[in-house]
Amino acid sequence: MNMFGSKKGVSLVEVLISAVILVIVAVVFLQSYISCIKLASMSKEMLFALNSAAAKLEEVRSYTFSSIYNYYNNGAGHTFKVAELNPEDSMGIVSVDNSNPNLFKVTVTVCWRHMDAGIVGENTNLDGILQSSEDANNNGEMDSPVRLATYIVRP
Repeated sequence: MNMFGSKKGVSLVEVLISAVILVIVAVVFLQSYISCIKLASMSKEMLFALNSAAAKLEEVRSYTFSSIYNYYNNGAGHTFKVAELNPEDSMGIVSVDNSNPNLFKVTVTVCWRHMDAGIVGENTNLDGILQSSEDANNNGEMDSPVRLATYIVRP
């Protein structure tokens, strides 16, 4: 028997195992934190894009019915930049379907470059024109998580 009592203590193996467990837990928490930061950034960008698209739809509504198609469908108002996002890394597209002469379907789509996720939306080169190589689902339309549409009726 030892003068200090029994020989109880922590072995080096136990210390190493608990250190490894602590490192694994810390890495998992750090990865979760980084993922949350990326999601918050994407959410903020999406909110800016949605606000910009909604403002563009309101702008379209301010034009007379007869001038909407010429100005917005491949005219001067066809594309726009999102000021809250990096303007060089964002592109908004306005398209007007005039297949019914008394009813226009106006669609506003916003695509942008996200820091890690690449391009959000199908306009991969951010030029405002949908090439066949960009149309991932082959529907002939520019798709993006930020896409708003409205109908405007001839008065």
